[in-house]
Amino acid sequence: MTSMRIIRSDGRELTAADGWQGWLIADGGLDDWLDLDINITTAANVLTDGSRLVSKRVEECERTASILYVGSRDWAEVRDEILSFLSPKHTFKVYVTHAGRTRWAEGELSARSVPLEPEGRPCRATFSILCCDPYLRSEDAHEYAFGDSTPGLGWPFVSVSETFVPGVRCPVGFPASVLIYDGINTIHNAGDVTATYTVRIEADGDLVDPTITKDGTRFVKLVTTLKAGDVAEIDFTKSPPRVEVNGENAMQKCSRDSSFVGMEMAVGANTFTFSISNEENRSLAKVQILYNDRYMGV
Repeated sequence: MTSMRIIRSDGRELTAADGWQGWLIADGGLDDWLDLDINITTAANVLTDGSRLVSKRVEECERTASILYVGSRDWAEVRDEILSFLSPKHTFKVYVTHAGRTRWAEGELSARSVPLEPEGRPCRATFSILCCDPYLRSEDAHEYAFGDSTPGLGWPFVSVSETFVPGVRCPVGFPASVLIYDGINTIHNAGDVTATYTVRIEADGDLVDPTITKDGTRFVKLVTTLKAGDVAEIDFTKSPPRVEVNGENAMQKCSRDSSFVGMEMAVGANTFTFSISNEENRSLAKVQILYNDRYMGV
């Protein structure tokens, strides 16, 4: 079974599916949904026949779908509903489920058509969204955290002091544990292409010069001290990437040797390392990497 769930940026949504009544996906209504526009640039060889490859890239894409309504509702009411819903003043997320897998795309409404069909015929609508990211994304966002809560001793232990573990409050009568960071996390990108991601760092105490390193070579370092309650985000899903501390632009806090090139998550295994200058405070950091796999089809 194939279905489509269309969600507007204001939360309003519409669902179309295979079936006999309600909003349905028209016959061939998703034929253009998976099209990709691949731009290949070449240059003629000077001394020999043929050419050489200069560049290749997947361009932004326009995804088109057709739906129709079959049912007992008032024809004029249904037509007014779809005309109102397909508003260019909103951004759209469209989830397509096929063969048990769901993937989604996000874009701006770039075209729509709601023909003046004779009353009594199915109300039909065709719409297109322009997707700056040409790939489809996994239904669920993945969240990977650095470190786990680990018992402070090798056997169950009930704390008798609020200061049993330095820097970690352990209320009397609660099992003593501490968040242990090995600083390394290996993430497997199961998508078809590279993935972008967001690094989120929450501080529960002083974190000096927090740094995220990918595959042991490229890194982004914030030359600052995060205080308790501070939240830093390094967002590689934006172009250009964005760095914020407590919602404010913090790009100026990045070290000069930080690299934002080549930080994409490759298909397969990727190793990330989190470090700070005052390593004794690692347990005061909550670090997450958030991303979606990206696919070329459903």
